[in-house]
Amino acid sequence: MIKVDSRVPVIANADEFSIPWQTLQTIIAGRSLIDTLELQVANLDEARRFLLAYGMGDGDDPEGLRSIALEYIETVLLADSELCLPQALHDLSLVQLMVTASKRPRTAICEWSCVILKVCHAVAHARWTRDEDAYRGALALVQARLEPYLTHSSDGPWIGDDRCRIPIVEYGIKTEKHFFRLVTKLLVKEGNLSSEIYDHIGMRFVTHDIFSAILLIKFLRTRHVFMYANMLPQEAKNSLAEFHQIEALFAEFSEPTESAIKARGEQVWPPAKNQYSSKKFKMIKIIERVLVTTGSGRKVFFPCEFQILTRKTQDSLSHKNTHHSAYEKRQVKGVRRRLFHGTSLLKTD
Repeated sequence: MIKVDSRVPVIANADEFSIPWQTLQTIIAGRSLIDTLELQVANLDEARRFLLAYGMGDGDDPEGLRSIALEYIETVLLADSELCLPQALHDLSLVQLMVTASKRPRTAICEWSCVILKVCHAVAHARWTRDEDAYRGALALVQARLEPYLTHSSDGPWIGDDRCRIPIVEYGIKTEKHFFRLVTKLLVKEGNLSSEIYDHIGMRFVTHDIFSAILLIKFLRTRHVFMYANMLPQEAKNSLAEFHQIEALFAEFSEPTESAIKARGEQVWPPAKNQYSSKKFKMIKIIERVLVTTGSGRKVFFPCEFQILTRKTQDSLSHKNTHHSAYEKRQVKGVRRRLFHGTSLLKTD
């Protein structure tokens, strides 16, 4: 016999029946907090409890977050736009902004307060999820892996050893982004969590052609410059050439195996495309989570991005600084559309 539990919720206040649907959607329907249009904070005490639950203790600096967010908004987000942050908002503390953002009916000041809080959220993640020890350890490790295979001659740099040498146009190791670039990248990502940023460290190789690019990948793998067992397949990207075209380049030297042929017919989940990248930027991208030991003895995985492109791609983007600047502007414009979506503040962009 099945025992039926006849207990029911006991409600002492009618306010408990009021369901904040926007908040519930954020919790159970996979919506990012950045895309939420409402905040329910009734007063300053409730705002302080919210911050405490968020993780902001007595020794932290909530007003520091607010100051950084305001600087980001005025120098990055609103650059090249007609929008202007109301001066009155500079005088509101973080808890006051939370209460203001929750007021009804929604006014322009409420909407601006909400935008500031969303940027504060991204600033917090950018600030407190960076593992400096792991970053330094991973950077030293990838540099040490590559260094033994780098040589320079009168005709340019090479990567190789006594069995295989590959001429390259150039190479470089990109270190940590500017802090505001991290904030932009968080705000443009669907989940807006800094755990999704994989290019804190980036290695870029420019080869003379596609044949050399594939040979370089094979070399980097077999010499363990990157460890493909720790790759993130969902983040891999290949816009350099189709797989069958790559195979054709090596057909004279290498026969495809049966498993490789079958693999071409298998369906894989396509990684999300970066809508802000130029179509001219054709490359192969590999993300490895490098396993490092920090100075304190911790074992931790830290992401590193490998990019391989050809001289043809590089030449098509001959004004590299202009290209990257345009890329960043497209990202900021996307952030602006996202943060002001559903408000009365931004009509067109």
